[in-house]
Amino acid sequence: MKTVALLLADEENAYQQLLVKVAKELSGEYGIEVLPPRFAGNREVEQISQFYDCITSATRPDGIVSMLVSAESMKGSVKEVAKAGVDCVLLNRIPAFLRQMSEEHTEVLLASVAPDQAEVGRFQGRQCLKILPDGGNVILILGVEGAPSARERREGFLEVAGDKVTVRECHGRWQKDRAEAAVNRFFGKGEARNKVDLFVCQSDPMAAGVRAALDNQTKVSGSAEIAKIPIIGCDGLPDEGQRMVRAEKIDATVVMPPSSPQALEILSTYWNQGVRTLNSTLPPTSFPPIDALNPR
Repeated sequence: MKTVALLLADEENAYQQLLVKVAKELSGEYGIEVLPPRFAGNREVEQISQFYDCITSATRPDGIVSMLVSAESMKGSVKEVAKAGVDCVLLNRIPAFLRQMSEEHTEVLLASVAPDQAEVGRFQGRQCLKILPDGGNVILILGVEGAPSARERREGFLEVAGDKVTVRECHGRWQKDRAEAAVNRFFGKGEARNKVDLFVCQSDPMAAGVRAALDNQTKVSGSAEIAKIPIIGCDGLPDEGQRMVRAEKIDATVVMPPSSPQALEILSTYWNQGVRTLNSTLPPTSFPPIDALNPR
């Protein structure tokens, strides 16, 4: 049986925990043994060490499935994996170096699986226009500035909704506390209820932060209308974003499909049939369906 090492970035990240869960559940279907996951604590040096351990171990895995802490800084490690003859599938990013490296190392499989981040943003744009059919003022809560996923989601959102609503932006760095603080600062500057009609968040933890801030501002101002401002999130994990929608904490989220099952399928197909895949993208979905959203 082929073995696969899971090298991930952040043990505290609910999406990455989902990647582990579904990979273990589905590994038997592909005749693959998924080894216990290793997390890097979002530290590049730690992940570089984990890659080195894999390729120098006496029980070296047949393949590596990894969410990189940073694509460019891990380029050397991925190259060493290829030189060692270990197949590798990268999750949720399509690094610029991957195609050329794959062409240089045809003796191994180098591939990637990633959600279509621009389409994630387009879904948020469609959700926005369903909630605000007559336009309005939108606050877009971005993740980490410069991150490819944040940039592509922003571009997709503006492509669909940018000329139909007025958009202002702030950064929440993917974190609940950061988003909550940003929204509290927004209201602290004297921004009134009629200055914002919708919050669009690039992650569900940030949407939870916006919900906490709106609840707080409702108490501070005594205005129940503030708590009614709709919120859109993103990631759509069953126990996070979808749960918040069902509890009416937020109005909608975009579901990001887990990428690890597709990575196992790519490895299995290559090992059993010799079929190579370079890049595979996964389509998002809306929760609830866009047609089920209520206009404001």
